[in-house]
Amino acid sequence: MDNQNEELIASPTIKNLAWYCVWVALLCVCVVFGVLTRCSYSDAALDYKNLLDMRYQYMAVQNLNVQENTDFNSPLDLNADVTDIIEQSPIIVKCEFDGDRKYLYQAFLSQVRVTQVLKGDSSLNGKTIPVFEPVKITKSMDPNGTESSVTNDNGTGFVGIDYHKYMMPSGMYNCGYTMLKAGDSYLLFLSAKEYHPAEDRTGKATEYVFVEHPYAKLNLSTTVGAKDYVLPKSPYMTLAQSLEYEIVLSNLSDADTYFSKKDKILLTLNS
Repeated sequence: MDNQNEELIASPTIKNLAWYCVWVALLCVCVVFGVLTRCSYSDAALDYKNLLDMRYQYMAVQNLNVQENTDFNSPLDLNADVTDIIEQSPIIVKCEFDGDRKYLYQAFLSQVRVTQVLKGDSSLNGKTIPVFEPVKITKSMDPNGTESSVTNDNGTGFVGIDYHKYMMPSGMYNCGYTMLKAGDSYLLFLSAKEYHPAEDRTGKATEYVFVEHPYAKLNLSTTVGAKDYVLPKSPYMTLAQSLEYEIVLSNLSDADTYFSKKDKILLTLNS
């Protein structure tokens, strides 16, 4: 009788232990497969060659449907008053970009070396500061919400390229923005990135964002002007092709406006 009671008591314990072992084994299998799957991915943000070959989805700037009654000029408005950007930008710097950037959530964090502070914190002179570029990596989706497997788009030249994965400027900079080009110098109009008050930023470096203006990023290295500007021949281009443009425009009259405004800004700041 005592032996039977001992068996009844022991059986549930053994059964529970068996279930515990099964769950641990399943968990280990999931972890292993998760690690193997993640290792099989190629991280485009860490592979510069893949980045250059990636499709860059852009929309050319057009002086259409400009928002009215805003406190600050829309980046779409190439006729924006250049004095506004100078007056309202907390920080204006000349800097150099050597290509050092990493991809975070829906943006790239690029490191630029400040060569001259024209407005704002003079202690930034000579330092390398992190600047967010509003460009995200995203994927095309089929109508049913699943990831598209398209690798070619009717003769656009993207055969063999991971066409469904592409880069795209976001937010107010969706129209016309191109990324910083390694080796070039720039004039940047910046403000310190704002974080939620609850986030502890103690000991962390200040990060910067572009002010919302079409002239917030001016290339000082390019020799291209209104007379030399060539409109894109296709609505599709790779990142490497987009880097040849300081800004993507829709017509040559906009090029006249953009480069004349750029010259006015440079003249004003250098005077």
